[in-house]
Amino acid sequence: MSVAIDKIKTIIDHNETKGADFKNFVLQGGAGSGKTESLKEVISFVSNKYPAKKIACITLTNVASDEIKSRVGNNENLSVSTIHSFLDLLIKDYKKNIKEFIHHVFCLKKIKTEIHKDYKEDIYEKYRKKLFSVENKNAEKVIGKRDYDKSPASYNSILNEKIDILNKKITQLIESKPHNDIQYSLTRFDSFENLNFSHKSLITIAHELCLKFDL
Repeated sequence: MSVAIDKIKTIIDHNETKGADFKNFVLQGGAGSGKTESLKEVISFVSNKYPAKKIACITLTNVASDEIKSRVGNNENLSVSTIHSFLDLLIKDYKKNIKEFIHHVFCLKKIKTEIHKDYKEDIYEKYRKKLFSVENKNAEKVIGKRDYDKSPASYNSILNEKIDILNKKITQLIESKPHNDIQYSLTRFDSFENLNFSHKSLITIAHELCLKFDL
């Protein structure tokens, strides 16, 4: 791995002096080939040569994160975590800003195609569940496929109008709730009642925030 590490160090030095021509690299190797030891050496190199730099080490699992922490050691400028923990740390103090985008998590998407093959099982079912969770109302019985196929565009239009009304209600309810209620739930599920968002939604919200706010 020594040749690879030398190349990595050269790239890092290059990026420090020629930021406009930024370069990335990929280090590949099988189990036991020394990837983590290489990571440890690279982190040590950056910490010693560029002590003001902050290092983010993103892992797939908490187990991997703990393993790297135990082998790399403590470093005040080093953050080792999963992508979800990293993003949560990045945005959790900006709940007013999160509130601007959290409707992306709870609002329904409208039908864009003229014919939707899964109208009943997909779009209408999502609408039915959302209507009940938000307003405690039961949706009208979904139209049968035979009737739907006769005029899909008109049925899509009707459902889209209903989705617009429901989304407006969702947005209003979000606006009425204090931003401090918003929490990352650490689960696979979103909760509109508590304004809790899931692993998947965390990534969506963080992406929207990074697009709008330079900080």
